[in-house]
Amino acid sequence: HTWNPWWQGRSLVLPEFRRHPFSDIQQDLRGGKVQVLAGPRQTGKTTLLRQLLVDLHAHGTPPSRTLYLPLDAFQDELQEGQISLRELLQIFSEEIARIPLGSMEEFIFLDEVHVYPKWNREIKVLHDQQLSVHFVVSGSASSIVLRDAAVALAGRSIEYTILPLTLAETLEGKLDAPA
Repeated sequence: HTWNPWWQGRSLVLPEFRRHPFSDIQQDLRGGKVQVLAGPRQTGKTTLLRQLLVDLHAHGTPPSRTLYLPLDAFQDELQEGQISLRELLQIFSEEIARIPLGSMEEFIFLDEVHVYPKWNREIKVLHDQQLSVHFVVSGSASSIVLRDAAVALAGRSIEYTILPLTLAETLEGKLDAPA
């Protein structure tokens, strides 16, 4: 609940400025492919994930059908095999969405996936079951995330590299800011 305040009707305060991949990811979200965001730390990946979530809610997706999960918060449990990604998603579906996983459209946003070495294989298995689950994942260890996506999710993912703000984005953000 801490990472998903919209389940209690609370909203997030986020910047109005959108990074350039926002509209591409938004359009591809229901396209049947896993959206993979990779890039260095502090480049806006988490903010972008949250903006996509807020946009989904604004366009009618029930908050209970969306999950934001920072995997680094479960790093020890995941790496030691105490819990799997599949189990975390099952808990979400049963306790929050109150439906079997993938029986209705759900959106799963996983941040810092690189901390869990099996993320790509578990998502591949779920993706290949053709459940109505849409995944957006991000990771700061760019080369690892992109390699893992290429290995297990070949043909099943769209990759985006999020780099530090460009001069054009900086100027665009300043132009969008209230005076």
